[in-house]
Amino acid sequence: MKFVADESVERPVYRALEQLGHEVLDVCTHASGVSDREVLALARQQDAILLTADKDFGDLVYIGLEEVRGVVLLRLQGMPLGAMVERAVAGVEVHLQELDGNFLVVTSRQVRVRPLPVRE
Repeated sequence: MKFVADESVERPVYRALEQLGHEVLDVCTHASGVSDREVLALARQQDAILLTADKDFGDLVYIGLEEVRGVVLLRLQGMPLGAMVERAVAGVEVHLQELDGNFLVVTSRQVRVRPLPVRE
């Protein structure tokens, strides 16, 4: 699977995904400091799933109706880094078939899957 990792995502999280064979373009290296809308544009350009820890993307997708292939929102603040990486990777791997067309929220206890809005 192809991901664009927002600057809010801890490097060990997306490195672990890369080790599993996923392709990850990290915004820190390729487009540091760009706006959230530009991050979404990059994800669209790359035909990638957005990986983020920034809740603002929910507003952009559901209220602003910004298009994106899919979003994984990591709500794992306060967890030890190793546990965060393990939980994030497990959330992605278990729900791999649901990434396209959905907004996933990965927390320490569950993964919520919500369909992306349909644009008319």
